[in-house]
Amino acid sequence: GTDSERVQAFDKLIRSLEDGNRLIERMGTGGTASTGYEEENENINYLEVEEERIQRLYTLARKSGSLPPKSRQRFIRALSTAVNALCSVIENTQARVSDTPFYESQENSDNIADCSERSEKASSSSSLLPLFLRDSVNCHLYILFSATSSLETELKGTLLKNVNKNSEKGKEKKAWQDLREDYASTFNYASLTMSKYRSNLWKCGVPEENLFFLPVRLSYKLLESNSRRVVDYVLGIISSTIEATSSIPSTIVAALLDLLHSHEHMAPLVAELCKKDKTNRLAIELLREIGSLDFSVVSSFDAGRASGVKNLAPFINELASRDPNVVRANICFILPHLNSEPYYIRSSVSQAIGFILQRTDGASESDDETNNGGTSENTGNTNAEGELRTRDTN
Repeated sequence: GTDSERVQAFDKLIRSLEDGNRLIERMGTGGTASTGYEEENENINYLEVEEERIQRLYTLARKSGSLPPKSRQRFIRALSTAVNALCSVIENTQARVSDTPFYESQENSDNIADCSERSEKASSSSSLLPLFLRDSVNCHLYILFSATSSLETELKGTLLKNVNKNSEKGKEKKAWQDLREDYASTFNYASLTMSKYRSNLWKCGVPEENLFFLPVRLSYKLLESNSRRVVDYVLGIISSTIEATSSIPSTIVAALLDLLHSHEHMAPLVAELCKKDKTNRLAIELLREIGSLDFSVVSSFDAGRASGVKNLAPFINELASRDPNVVRANICFILPHLNSEPYYIRSSVSQAIGFILQRTDGASESDDETNNGGTSENTGNTNAEGELRTRDTN
């Protein structure tokens, strides 16, 4: 009886959060927090209910680990819905910077440039949003991170594999995976919103780092093992965060290197992430860090470090296959590793050189010159790789 009453009490708290989400969603459709909303013949003011709502959020966040699975999923979904709604409020508020709302200007204006100008004006306005709205975003995002981070630690990146989807266990795993996709999408939306409207969320447009990097911190856990849809959201989170920073945070570079060392499937994902960065800053920093690593301490008896090198090495040729120009421009960082002890790292550098020569050959030579110049370059590349293999064999 006690457990049943406890579950009912938590469900009542979650239901009150879901009711509060509808109030936030109505704010996003054009209302303001200061005017109150009419619901069930009562005037409800967001400021009046916010304090009580925050207390309920903290209570549920502290107990989220002990909630029944369905109640826990409802709580996290309610949080995700709230963060999505608050991000929508931010967007709509900034869209009303001009006298005519942005969505109306899109419908009524025949001038595409005018619509674009209004959108740019909304995102570049430096006026700070109301304090209650900024505090509400901060609070909900922190609590969502806390709830999902502890959940990911428990799930340990498990993915629905080799399980009968119609079985109870399969249905349970699918429910958790669907929830993951839901909050991964929310964090992606929040990251994009904070990046675009940082001048409206923080003074002088300088973000509060602890909050701004919350989505990225969770994304590292999500990258360990997940569905392609979740991975796409995660890559969007990291790339939008990098785009919004003047320099690549060292924490992101260090975390990605650690993931490359620890998981064999990470190389193509990180290379794809580097390709999304149009400034090439991430690729350059990763190549610089890889170039500074000392592989001489790795031996065949050190299984942990040896497997780390084996996982890390494919990143070089994965990046070279996607963007050979950036690897060519920064080849000086990794060329010394041709003399490294581990075969995997020497092989990856050699393959990267092959990708560069192949792309350069195809881009710079005409059809008439291919038979002459291309043959010698390809032969030189083949001889170089053959020499490397001979040295490895010896």
